[in-house]
Amino acid sequence: MNKELVTNLYNSFKNNLSTYEKMYKYYINETDLEYMYEKTDRSNRICSTNFIQKIVDDEVSFAIGNKIDYSSKINNKQEIIDIKEAMDEVTSDCDIDLYTSMLIYGHSYELAFITKNELNEATFVTKVISPREGIHLYNYYGEIEMFIHVFPDVMDFTNRKKFIDVYTKDKIYHCTEDLEVLNESDNLFRRVPVSIAALKYLDKKTVFNNVKTLQDSYNLSASDWQNEIADNRNAYLALYNLDLGSKENVIDDNGNVLPSEFETNSRAMKKSGILLFNNENSKAEWVIKNINPQFISENLNLSLIHISEPTRQE
Repeated sequence: MNKELVTNLYNSFKNNLSTYEKMYKYYINETDLEYMYEKTDRSNRICSTNFIQKIVDDEVSFAIGNKIDYSSKINNKQEIIDIKEAMDEVTSDCDIDLYTSMLIYGHSYELAFITKNELNEATFVTKVISPREGIHLYNYYGEIEMFIHVFPDVMDFTNRKKFIDVYTKDKIYHCTEDLEVLNESDNLFRRVPVSIAALKYLDKKTVFNNVKTLQDSYNLSASDWQNEIADNRNAYLALYNLDLGSKENVIDDNGNVLPSEFETNSRAMKKSGILLFNNENSKAEWVIKNINPQFISENLNLSLIHISEPTRQE
């Protein structure tokens, strides 16, 4: 194993990991909104709409919603049966997982390997590997020369200990996270058993890159609007030339502290819905915000227009 080459490739994987982690978090709606939204001592509702997940899932449903039909140009029905039996060995959700991962990150991998079934028979299996779990090295002709798969130790429940499998055309090296080789095995495929599904411009044309800033802008505006509505419920009653009594607590003959005259009169007015004015110059009115909803509404609509523009991936 060319340890220097593997080390450089693994370092590249670690350098890119934070970017792919951010893409994944946005897909599961763990966005920057919690940190971006300015908190106040009033209402701090956060309104989060996950357009990225919706666009990705809708695209996957559109593209893989129907099963693939096979036909033979020479009307060989046995060929069709053989193909279907071979594809039945592949996990039914593999295409969905692969396409979803590709749309989230811009590219994704399908790793092929041989395992044993319950009858101890060799079985062809594929597994989807996201860029958060693997990285490839390709040559001038676009052929994959090496692939690294990083995965946690299933017996380490803290998920801190990791192992690394290094795939070359001839060998598969099973290593520690420090790239110390634990053991190796022959590669039965005689080629790196990895296929890559990628958008036309790889990571530059993902749903995340196209929609992230628009989604953040929409959610910030929607949160502002929600909090304007919440704060508007706390309207104040302004009383002019109206005496509700003293605010000092009353102490009875037994030394018990009773509500003040002001509290008693205020509760009585709230309960009865009646105000008694002391003179003709007394008046009461609600002090509320004069909110113009048009500005925020237009801002939300503008974000929706940009988000809903065609985002079909190539």
